[in-house]
Amino acid sequence: MLNLSSDLKAAVREKGLGCTQALILNRLSATELGISERQTLKLREQGIKAALVENFSTTQMQQWVSQQKIQYVQAVEASASASRDEQVDQLLTSVQKINLNQTTASVDQLKELEQVLEAALVQIKQQMQQT
Repeated sequence: MLNLSSDLKAAVREKGLGCTQALILNRLSATELGISERQTLKLREQGIKAALVENFSTTQMQQWVSQQKIQYVQAVEASASASRDEQVDQLLTSVQKINLNQTTASVDQLKELEQVLEAALVQIKQQMQQT
């Protein structure tokens, strides 16, 4: 019981949560889920309520915790992809739409395009090395 978070220790003492269930709920950590400590406390509180109200078995508690982990990890991944840079997305779309087979561009224009794209590629590589 020493390795339990304080909220789970209190739930074991005061609410009658089983030690095994508390240990399973203790797997829900802010760092693992990518959320704040406050959100983690709320989530564990939901788990405590669910375990007590629905009288979860060990297996049911493990399934509940696994579902929560999946849900939060997917949410973090979705927010990470949502925070994509708009300018980069616009450039990607523009470059993907280029179809030089249907153009009447001169050789000089194509060389200029090549130079601009090569310069952009150098900037991209520099940016990638910095991050």
